[in-house]
Amino acid sequence: MEKIKCKHLDCKDTVYSNDLCKFHIDGGVFGTGETYEQYQVLEEDFINFIKIIPLSDNRNMIVCSPVLRDLIIRCCVQIEIFFKEWAKFECAKDDTLELAHIYNKGGKGVRNWNIRHYHYFKNKYIDERALYVRELNIKINPFSTWEVNSPPQWWQVYNSIKHGGLNSGNECNLDNTLKSLSALFLLHCANNYSRRYLEQFNSIKAVQKTFGKIIINFDRIKTPLDSKKYLFQDVFGSARSLEISDAEEILLRANRNGKNV
Repeated sequence: MEKIKCKHLDCKDTVYSNDLCKFHIDGGVFGTGETYEQYQVLEEDFINFIKIIPLSDNRNMIVCSPVLRDLIIRCCVQIEIFFKEWAKFECAKDDTLELAHIYNKGGKGVRNWNIRHYHYFKNKYIDERALYVRELNIKINPFSTWEVNSPPQWWQVYNSIKHGGLNSGNECNLDNTLKSLSALFLLHCANNYSRRYLEQFNSIKAVQKTFGKIIINFDRIKTPLDSKKYLFQDVFGSARSLEISDAEEILLRANRNGKNV
């Protein structure tokens, strides 16, 4: 009997379930946390920068630096990679999408895609989302101004760096870097697989006892994961709760899942 190939684009593994292989049914690079690990490297570099040039002082938002130039490039490269991988999942679910048609043109595959084609995700997944920036006490959606033929300002800066090199230095400021980094994190909150990965690390917000049951309420997704002084927090993601019958079940869950009950 001929083995059925996984429908995820460019994957040659055998189907495990729902037309996908085991790796992709579990979310691929999103489900393993690989994309978030790349984000964490960028986040750490950004946090080290704002320890010297504080984000909390609005006058610093126009500060330019070769460090910020490098961060914008790296953030936007990761955003392109994220969109590309996400588009492969969407095409696996629906091969009638325009993304699938563009993929098949001329045998070039993912090389046919660019930022304009990824606008599909803004309408379907990103428009209604926002992040809370703790140090600025504001909510932002770095994709809010994105139109099909007009990407956000921070993405235009990335393009200017690619084509203009050092001549784009004045645009490589703290504000555009913040938006580039927050855009990458917002994608992780919007994608079901990466959000599920991040939810494993949600801190416990409250524990209630009701009618012999214990209800554990988890906080919303924040980053960095291991810091109370977080940089970003997901605004519109649903706060999870877990209902447990008794203390014995808590112990069983803890033994089965480690520290994540």
